Amino acid sequence: MLRHSEIAGPRTGTSASQPRNAYLFSGCANGTLMRLNTKDGKYQHIDPCTFFTKGFPPVFFIHGVEDRVVPVRFSERAYADLKGLGVVTELRLVDGKDHAFDEELGIEDAEFDTVREGLEFLAKYAQAGSMFQEA
Repeated sequence: MLRHSEIAGPRTGTSASQPRNAYLFSGCANGTLMRLNTKDGKYQHIDPCTFFTKGFPPVFFIHGVEDRVVPVRFSERAYADLKGLGVVTELRLVDGKDHAFDEELGIEDAEFDTVREGLEFLAKYAQAGSMFQEA
């Protein structure tokens, strides 16, 4: 599994030291990633939105508006598709933030409230109860 710390970005710079990174980023940069991963041209085989059904589990999206790795429109589309199926879903767009901005957040950061909201959503629908105790 590719960890965010292995992905080139504002904190790590561009790195092709790992073959998987080089493959991913060259495909993204050249606009060929989908073609590289779907030799038969049937993109629906790897498009997660094609697997959405009315019985899909609840989903909470958090997406940095300035994301340069995964365009925000992908989360917006997935959210709209799920909502259209009647799936419980929420979408939070965070202004001024890039891909995986939450990786280094602490509870004192303003953006952590959005992460907390997502974790509470997960706890609610996973039937785990509250993940945060009141002080």
